[in-house]
Amino acid sequence: MKKLFSAKVRNETGVLNRFTCIISRNQVNIETLYVEKIAQTGLSQITFSFEVDDEYEAEHIMKQLNRMIYVLEVDDRTREISLKV
Repeated sequence: MKKLFSAKVRNETGVLNRFTCIISRNQVNIETLYVEKIAQTGLSQITFSFEVDDEYEAEHIMKQLNRMIYVLEVDDRTREISLKV
């Protein structure tokens, strides 16, 4: 199943690397990745899509990302993909 997550993170060196390492450790391939600086806030928005076998696997990744000290929030935006199709 295809998933789309969006995360608000601190805009600091190494955050993207740590972020993608968590996904990689779960043996999940990122299909798309978009990073955008949020104007004058010291934050960035990371939006990425990936393929997982089940909802449990996606929830596990979300929980791991939310535990990172550099991550402020992670949202599941998969429903937005469904609405556009």
